[in-house]
Amino acid sequence: MNPPYGRGVNVYAWVQKAFETAEMGGVVVCLLPASCDTRWFHDFVMRSTEIRFVKDRLWFSLQGRCERANHSSIVVVFAPMKDSTPRISSIPNYRVTRKTLQ
Repeated sequence: MNPPYGRGVNVYAWVQKAFETAEMGGVVVCLLPASCDTRWFHDFVMRSTEIRFVKDRLWFSLQGRCERANHSSIVVVFAPMKDSTPRISSIPNYRVTRKTLQ
């Protein structure tokens, strides 16, 4: 799950739905901005199964151009809980170049 970002977008509702889905037995993997100062981060992400901080910012293709995200990212796993402490780690970010996008 990757909610849309931007002003006026209710990321809280997206992350809350992921959390509630895990409470009902589902598994949801989310790509989210690393916004550790937000209410949704503390209300739900800190109660997730796993948090992985992505090293460096993500790169993506936008209309044939290689662009860099304007924020850091995290991958969060919500799964049925066995305890209340998420496993926290980091994952590498393999840079995309113009050549690899073509």
